[in-house]
Amino acid sequence: MKYIWSLIQEERTKQKKYELSVAYSDITSWIEIRSINENKFLININLRLYDIFEEYCEWLNIKNRTMSLDELEVKLESFENKILHILGEMDLIRGRNIKEELIREIIGYIREETSTEVFSQKELKILAHAIYRLRKTGMSKAIFKEVLDKIFGNCYLYSHKDNNYISYIGTKKSEQNEIKLETIKFFFLDIECTLEVFWEYHFGILDFEETMKLDKIQLY
Repeated sequence: MKYIWSLIQEERTKQKKYELSVAYSDITSWIEIRSINENKFLININLRLYDIFEEYCEWLNIKNRTMSLDELEVKLESFENKILHILGEMDLIRGRNIKEELIREIIGYIREETSTEVFSQKELKILAHAIYRLRKTGMSKAIFKEVLDKIFGNCYLYSHKDNNYISYIGTKKSEQNEIKLETIKFFFLDIECTLEVFWEYHFGILDFEETMKLDKIQLY
């Protein structure tokens, strides 16, 4: 489910104005945001923001109507837009803090489950951010390849057959690097997949001249 802080984050990248309004109806009770069009969104205040808007909703019911309904509606829409933007900015800060807290928890989990002494603090953060993304997207193969690149550098991943992969890792094979690889496989490679790894020297591929130098290839 999309929250107001994630909406604020997305709309910031578009660098254009957008409008937020309170949804008094026409929105499912368990949804926080409903898009009217690309520039206008309804916010369900009953889900997380009712305590803030409770007195405002009561005011709507008892306010003396000394102005026309059209004038009142314009003023209310302006007020709602401003207050929801403020709340959205606050929620964005909270959302970022939640992500960082989750990253710290994931690092703690990695330390408990694996031999983390082989990883630097920077590498642990790479793993934690990748696990966080995996939980949100489920794109395990793409993230697996990305983590290999960031941890080892100069890596290639080839699909050999269904769920069978061949990988070239452009660094020397060592006990420490093998532990790193097994940890990455544990978190990001599906259990039914198999992986064959070539360390340091790439295997030869026909029509790719750079991979066919006899002193720098492994036979496959």
